[in-house]
Amino acid sequence: MPWTPVAAYHYERPFDALETLHRTVAGNLEHAWTRLRHQCPKIATVPDITGTRQVYTVPSEQQTKDWILATFHVHSEVTTNAEIFDSILLSSSDFMLHYIPHSNELLFRSPHWRIDGIGLILLQSCFLTFLNNKSSSVPDIDGYEIGHLPPCLEGELGFSLNITEEMRNAAHAELSVLAHGLPPASIMQSIMNVTTHGTSRRVSLRFASSTSEKIFAASKSRGLKITTAVQAALSYSTTVHSSTDRGSDVF
Repeated sequence: MPWTPVAAYHYERPFDALETLHRTVAGNLEHAWTRLRHQCPKIATVPDITGTRQVYTVPSEQQTKDWILATFHVHSEVTTNAEIFDSILLSSSDFMLHYIPHSNELLFRSPHWRIDGIGLILLQSCFLTFLNNKSSSVPDIDGYEIGHLPPCLEGELGFSLNITEEMRNAAHAELSVLAHGLPPASIMQSIMNVTTHGTSRRVSLRFASSTSEKIFAASKSRGLKITTAVQAALSYSTTVHSSTDRGSDVF
């Protein structure tokens, strides 16, 4: 299927089979992403300028299209898998969906304040349901979706942000056990209260089964859970990066 001149400086050819497949898949994903935007509008909320309030604005048709263009991306040029690709993406405060045709993978990416792990699993289930039922139309985003915005956690649980002296004393009593003995080893974050996540990097180390069995046995003999042992080992291995002005127990 060669390129054919149809006018001056203008050439055309049909999409080939692979290009058609990718366009079809991308179109179906965009359709499901738009439906998810209506069903779960929180993925389109943004923090206000003070960083203390979430803002949702009912979009116009053009604003909806602009949001899709900004948050849904097809990376036909990427020849790696999503796990590695995730480590080179630029950070964003938006909820993003990336499609990688090379590995047939979808990568959902969002700051943690917007959604947690369980919430993401439920959201992905909703998205895949829409993707499977691609024949249904996309509802108009006309303000009806406001009813799908989740309420504030404190309001639903009846919590008050006004801390009384009684609440303070009760909290101190519960946490006083941590004041005895050695302070726990911890890895401190250097950037707090940010709305955008940083660029992540992954490092892995594979242990032989025999080594894993020894780690489990040693942890059990000391009354430690394996996650506690791993956290302690990670903290110990970062001692070379210890901040001397904050104490040797902070890394």
